[in-house]
Amino acid sequence: MTNQNFNRSITANVSASEAINKISRITGWWGVTCTGKAEKSGDKFVIKMGGDSFFNMTIEELIPNKKAVWLVTDCYMPWYQDKKEWKTTN
Repeated sequence: MTNQNFNRSITANVSASEAINKISRITGWWGVTCTGKAEKSGDKFVIKMGGDSFFNMTIEELIPNKKAVWLVTDCYMPWYQDKKEWKTTN
């Protein structure tokens, strides 16, 4: 498997503070079950999408009003051939 990088920029007509605040409300935009916290660096949370699928996440970096970096520490995605494809990505 080759290492692939994917970057995507999205522009929204909101302040950086509002964007970070909304990104941290995972169930509001991903339509999933989420346990844990996503408010500051070091926070850990689990996203469940139904069935066996899950994403264990850690906030690696959070610069208030500027930047949020999440790390997938473990996952299971039954719809992909490589069910752990996102593990250790951010």
